[in-house]
Parts: sequence; C-alpha cells; structure tokens
Amino acid sequence: KKFANKLWNISRFIYSNTEDFSLVNFDKKNLVADDRDLITSFEEIKTDITTDLSEYRIHLGAEKSYHYVWHELADKIIEVSKDALSDKTTPQDKASKQYLLLTLLGGSLKILHPFMPFITEEIWKDFPLADKDLLLVEKW
Repeated sequence: KKFANKLWNISRFIYSNTEDFSLVNFDKKNLVADDRDLITSFEEIKTDITTDLSEYRIHLGAEKSYHYVWHELADKIIEVSKDALSDKTTPQDKASKQYLLLTLLGGSLKILHPFMPFITEEIWKDFPLADKDLLLVEKW
C-alpha cells in the first residue's frame, strides 16, 4: 500500500514538472553527462531484472524493482532533480532532467508492471507519448 502510494506520488511529481516538455522532440545529444550515466545505470538494472524474471527468480526481480524505484528514483534522483527543475538553471539542464525523469519513470513502470499491473497501467495512461500501447504489450 505504501509503495503504491509512493509510486503514485513519484509519477504525479514527474508529470507536473514535465508538462511543458516534449519527450519525442528532445535530442539525446543534449543530455547532461550525469543524466546519461543514470539512464545507463537504469538499463543495467533493467537487464538484471529481465534475467531474474526469465530464470524464474521472481522474488529477486520484485525486490530489485522495488529498491530501484523507492531508494534510487524517489530518494536520490528526484531529490537531486528538484533544483534543476526550478527556474534557477539553464533551459538545457532543465530539459535534460525532464528527459531523465520521464525516461526513468517509463522504464520503472515497465519493470513494475508484472508485479503491480493495475496501478502501473493507470499511471501509464498519462505518460506523454502519442502512440503508445497498453503497458502490458509495450516493449520492455
């Protein structure tokens, strides 16, 4: 229950801070190095979780997903991002952080979907992509 509430609040924060941002039109060359590293780190974790699920270590995949979303995304990445999302930073830094947050939220929803399908599908409905499928059939 608490984790579902946390996930809901994470997504509300990210959606409210990326309303003026176009995920599709962002050039990945403009990513700040730290943001690029965070995306690379997430991709490694996602690969780990995929391996765990394919080898029927469901408990490990669930634990890694939970840990990443709560302790990395919520506790560290979002907290550090708050300053970059303010008007005190350059537009490039803000756009890089917005891209990072949307990318990590989308990926997090995908890795959590096998464990919490109803809430992740509900949050996914508001994800700012024009041509997206149900989260159930999205590419991992």
